[in-house]
Formats: sequence, C-alpha cells, structure tokens
Amino acid sequence: MKTVDKARILAPNLFTLGNLLCGYVSTISSLGGKVDLACQLILLGALLDYIDGLVARKLNSQTKFGVEFDSIADFLTFGIAPSAILYSVFSKYGFDQLILVIGFIYSASVAIRLARFNSADTGSLHFRGLPSPAGAITLASLFQITKEIDDRIFLFLTLIPSTLFISFLLVSKIVFLSLKENTRISLKQKFLISVLLGVIYYFGWYAVLFIMAIYVISGPLIYLSRLFKLFPRF
Repeated sequence: MKTVDKARILAPNLFTLGNLLCGYVSTISSLGGKVDLACQLILLGALLDYIDGLVARKLNSQTKFGVEFDSIADFLTFGIAPSAILYSVFSKYGFDQLILVIGFIYSASVAIRLARFNSADTGSLHFRGLPSPAGAITLASLFQITKEIDDRIFLFLTLIPSTLFISFLLVSKIVFLSLKENTRISLKQKFLISVLLGVIYYFGWYAVLFIMAIYVISGPLIYLSRLFKLFPRF
C-alpha cells in the first residue's frame, strides 16, 4: 500500500483515537469527582467523532476497521462515561444500587444503538434512534447545569427520568435528522454554525442543553406528526 493511501486511511482513525482518549479520561475524571472535566471531554469527544466521519468521507477512506473502531470509541465516550458521571453525582446520596442499574440501562442502550447502526443501512438523511453523541451531550449538559444543586430529590426527579427517556430514544426506531453525509457546508450553514457557536460561547451549557433538547424532542414530534398524518412520511 502506498504511503499516501496509508495516510488517507490513518487520518480519520487518529480523530477516533482522540475520541477514545476523551472517553477514557472522562470516565476516570468523573470517578475522581471532576464532573466539569468529564462533561467537557464528552463534548470534545463528540466533536472528534463528527470530524473523523467527515474526514473519512472527504478522503473516501471508510473502512470496516474504521467503523468498528469508531463504535468502540463511541461506546466508551457516549455509553460508559455518562454513566460514570451519573454514578459520581449520586454516590454521595446512597443510591448506589439503583444508579448502577440506571447506568447499565443507559450503557446497554448505547451499545444496542451502535450495534444496530453498524448492522443496518438507515440511509443518509435520517437516523433511526437517537444518535449516541446527542444523548451523551444532553446528559452532560444536564449534569453541568444541576451540579450546584444539593437536593437529592430534585436531582433524582430530574436526572433519572431524563436518563431513562434518552435510553428509550436510543433503542427506539424514532427518526432523527442526520447531517453526517454532508461533506460540503454552504454559506448559510456556516453562518448558522457561527451563530450557534456564539450563543454557546455566551450562554455556555444552558445553550448546549437548549440546542440538544430541541434535537431530542424533534424525533418524537416527527413520530407523532407521522402517526397522526400531520405531515407526509419521510
């Protein structure tokens, strides 16, 4: 194999390796009580996950190895790391056994979502089931926003239902829009991205949660619109 071909195949896998590193350090950090860092690394891992796919498509260097490697990295960053943060948040309240069960349900849902994605052709415009990065970022933003609240009942009634709801969306066949196949970004899209980045920079995790909440809710709304035939089917 030529050196150029090797570099073309290696390039996206380096970003995947970065995603894997983010998941590893995030998990270790959360178990050490560093929830801020753990959540930030999930966000960084999601960015690297997007870039590795974008690079692979631009270079036309998708391989079976790359797909499997990407799924392993995603499972750690978006499946294990959020569960570790959840356990860290509730460990001081004595909910250990229940949180272990909730965390396992979430991690298992991510594993099922990734396995189903790898084994089925869902098309280029839609995902069936909530993408695991979106679920992890939503939970990370919730963890960050509620980190200063020392009320175990409020946290329990906020974080546990949210985690279970996202777990359900992960394994569901509800349709979510996908932008992964786009390798070219239009001027309008660049402007929108710039605006979103500015909003996130100014409002921080609140903006992240707001944006992710819109995306998460969009799936059930699309499903209901199809169920009641409010709009044509995709």
